[in-house]
Amino acid sequence: MFVKDFKFEAIKLDNFLLDITYPWDILNANVYFLDNLKENIIEWEIEEWAKIHGKIVLWKWSKIKSWVYIEWNVYIWENCNIWPNCYIRWNTVIWNNCHIWNACEIKNCSIWDNTNVAHLSYFGDSILWDNINIWAWSITANLRHDSSNIKTMIKWELIDTGFKKLWVIIGDNSKIAINTMFYPWRILPSNSFTIPWEIIK
Repeated sequence: MFVKDFKFEAIKLDNFLLDITYPWDILNANVYFLDNLKENIIEWEIEEWAKIHGKIVLWKWSKIKSWVYIEWNVYIWENCNIWPNCYIRWNTVIWNNCHIWNACEIKNCSIWDNTNVAHLSYFGDSILWDNINIWAWSITANLRHDSSNIKTMIKWELIDTGFKKLWVIIGDNSKIAINTMFYPWRILPSNSFTIPWEIIK
């Protein structure tokens, strides 16, 4: 497929059926999973001075460094590092072997295996697939000036995503250069790369 081999599926949990038809449905799934977290699961290390406001799942070999601020519910898989001064919020899921480097803000994202987001970057309402390297100061914009829902063309049909805020989907093995700027709702296919200061319109 354009970004990833994405399959039409349905997730059933506790008599709740959630259709996964489009990639952004993953964000809705994250909301459902994380809103239903009953308790914290902490299998590794949260350093002193990190602040957690909400529920968190932190699997083994993953570390949250000092001065990280986590707001609402967040799920972090194995062997990840969240470096100092990061702000992680609102239904973010970070998969295995990821690094969120110093002073990044991540909001309502699904970040898949082996992906790095470097210093002073800002990503929200986004899906970052596997093996992506995002260099420093990469910024996404999420809201249209007219505040209307984000729409996208699929098989020559304009689809309303139902999101007012939806930023970027980046495919596997992509390299995002320093100071890349994204307009709202942009899709980069697998193996993409940008150059420094590029604007993705």
